[in-house]
Amino acid sequence: MSHEPGTFFAVVGPSGAGKDTLIAAAAARLEDNRRFRFVRRYITRPGSAGGEDHLEVTEAEFITLLRRNGFALSWKSHGLCYGIASEVQDVLSSGQHAIANISRNVIAQAIDTFANVRIVHVTASPAIIARRLQLRGREQQDDIARRMHRQTADVHAFPNVSEIDNYGTVDEGATRFLAILTARQLETGAPA
Repeated sequence: MSHEPGTFFAVVGPSGAGKDTLIAAAAARLEDNRRFRFVRRYITRPGSAGGEDHLEVTEAEFITLLRRNGFALSWKSHGLCYGIASEVQDVLSSGQHAIANISRNVIAQAIDTFANVRIVHVTASPAIIARRLQLRGREQQDDIARRMHRQTADVHAFPNVSEIDNYGTVDEGATRFLAILTARQLETGAPA
C-alpha cells in the first residue's frame, strides 16, 4: 500500500523566538499521536549547554556523518554544525509528518529535498527575543547582538508559510502551533 508522503514542517525564526519551546510543548501534547515525529537535531554543542534535547556530536563525528550522507539537511551557524538525519526521509515516505527546527538559510534546500514542506515561521518582538536570549544564558551580550542582527533568507519568498507571533505564554503559542500541524493533517486527509 502506497502512502502520500508526510509533510516536513520546517520550524524557523530568530534565536530567542521560542521555537524549541513550542516544539517541546507540541511534542508533549502529541506524544500518543503516531502521525507526527519530532526530529532531534545533531549539533556540535555539548548536551550540558541547555536548551533543546539534541544529539551531541563532535565536529569530527559530524564531518564523518556528512561524508557518509548521514544528513538530509545540514548547515553551520554561530560556530556550530547542525544536521537533520537522513532517516527523516523514511519517516516522510511512511506518511508520517516530521517536525524540525532548521535554519532559515536552508529552507530552499529543504524544499529541494522533501516532497511536502510547510514552513512555520516563529517570531516575537525584538525586546522579547533579547530578554529570552539573556535568560537562557548561553551567549554573552555581544553574541546576543550578533544573533539579533543576523542576515537570513527572507522566509516570505517561499510558499506554504504559516506565522506564529510567539509573544504570549507557552500554552498560547503551542495551541497556535498545533493548529498549524493538525490543519495540514486534515488537508491531506490523513488519519490521526
